[in-house]
Amino acid sequence: MKKIGLIVRVIAFGILALITTTTDASAKWTAKADVSTFYKGRWGAQVFSVGGKIYVSGGYADNDINMNDIVSYDPATDIWGYHNPLPGTVTNRTGGVAFTIDGKAYLGLGVENFNNFTSPWTFPTDLWQYNDANDTWTKKADFPGTGVGFAACFVVNNKAYVIGGQAGKFSSDGTNKVYEYDPATDKWTEKTTFPRAIVISPFAFTLNGKGYIVGGADGSGNTKKTYEYDPTANTWTEKKAFPEAETNGGVAFVANGKAYCGLGRVGTNKYLQYFWAYNPTTDSWSYADGFEFSADSRMYGVAATLDGKAYIGAGWQYDGSAQHYYRDWYQVDPSVATSVNNIESNTGIIIYPNPASSTIHVSAADEYNNYSISNITGQVELQGTLTNDKSINVSSLAAGQYIISLTSEDREKHTMITVR
Repeated sequence: MKKIGLIVRVIAFGILALITTTTDASAKWTAKADVSTFYKGRWGAQVFSVGGKIYVSGGYADNDINMNDIVSYDPATDIWGYHNPLPGTVTNRTGGVAFTIDGKAYLGLGVENFNNFTSPWTFPTDLWQYNDANDTWTKKADFPGTGVGFAACFVVNNKAYVIGGQAGKFSSDGTNKVYEYDPATDKWTEKTTFPRAIVISPFAFTLNGKGYIVGGADGSGNTKKTYEYDPTANTWTEKKAFPEAETNGGVAFVANGKAYCGLGRVGTNKYLQYFWAYNPTTDSWSYADGFEFSADSRMYGVAATLDGKAYIGAGWQYDGSAQHYYRDWYQVDPSVATSVNNIESNTGIIIYPNPASSTIHVSAADEYNNYSISNITGQVELQGTLTNDKSINVSSLAAGQYIISLTSEDREKHTMITVR
């Protein structure tokens, strides 16, 4: 037993030495000024970037309160400013679409009176163009189909695509219709329908001239499937599935030639606190080292990129007993997201999230059956058999660094984890 303890200590010191020499360039989510609102938070808001600022509009703020405001974030000053809300007859908006093309922002659709028990839900079909130079809105062509909320949206080749969404109070009221908006002609055109019957609140992004839809609700639950849209051929192609279980309500942004998808809810009450990166060249997903979200996980938040930085904020979470509404705002620099917080080194093992406070997951090139977690003196604190989802509950461990050992019949590997 003493010999085993000595071996573990030697392993620990070796791994610690690796950490000491390779963790200089670690990306961190940095807290910025909270999103301006008179309420405790908002979710299902609309977001776009234009003119060197990020704009957040509307969203649901609890107790039958939906918003119609628009505020902007200036990264240079870390200050939020107020702007003219959308004109027209729609008094509030949640779960709409927003995008930017050729220096102009567009916002529309969504749900009016979302989650309201005294006023009927309505689904506007309006679309507005925003001119940030003079803070004015211009009415554009109405959406041709039935109005939808929580639809997906991406921009490819200076055209916007609206995919799916829900047209009623239930996810089963969703659709798979796809429409293209061309701002040059101010016209909508129906395109090939999405391959699944319904898609609501998925990850959506654009890479290399193609649009992508990942996960989302499909009327009977959530999915993990990934689809690529080719606007030239007007076709959808299924790609590598999202590595997590079925997820919806997360956020996505593009940086360094990859798309980063994270947060959101898996199943009924699990919320992701990390990101996966999609590489379209290899059609592969990899765990996004250094992007572990430092605040509460959530769904229905907003994300945007500006001047090489990514921003995330707002959103909602239900922890099983209470609802939480968020107005916080965070920034990360993807160019330095080369952290070894999730050490793979030469072991072929990735542990995520790392640091962790509750549950970790194991991703390994080889198959392992059992695990043990020891402190740096070699004392085993936890051990057991890996479950099908390769998750380990570490909530009983005190804060600190530990060595995790994975074993099978013919191999054994070790790496370091941090519990906080």
